Amino acid sequence: MSGRQEWTRADVVAWLAERGRSIEPGTWSAYVARGRAPQPVRYVGRTPVWAPGQVRAWLASRPGQGAGGGGPRTGPRHWTSEQVLAWLAEQGRPMSPRSWAARVRHGSAPAQLRPGVWSAARVRAWHGGELAAAGGAR
Repeated sequence: MSGRQEWTRADVVAWLAERGRSIEPGTWSAYVARGRAPQPVRYVGRTPVWAPGQVRAWLASRPGQGAGGGGPRTGPRHWTSEQVLAWLAEQGRPMSPRSWAARVRHGSAPAQLRPGVWSAARVRAWHGGELAAAGGAR
């Protein structure tokens, strides 16, 4: 498996298990959906695939077991529309409040947790999907 150019979800989970970092396939999918693991480089049919180097880099950047929990957060978990727009601008993808409101109205923005509040992780994952659909970052 290590010599293959692309890994499926099963390959990723098996590789992690070989390194003592076992997770369930559904956990990997949840990490990807929440922006906690790399997005697939492409799809083969309906099957997502990842570059091995991308997964290796992700694992190298992860803290060890028990490192999470009560530590301080690096930022808020929930964002207002103003915070979403500020973050998008920092990413080099500025958007006007009017454009953001239109995306929210038409359902092309991430789902709100409650009116006017978004999950920061969902916005990051949505942004990654927007870049992939557009053919990469600017």
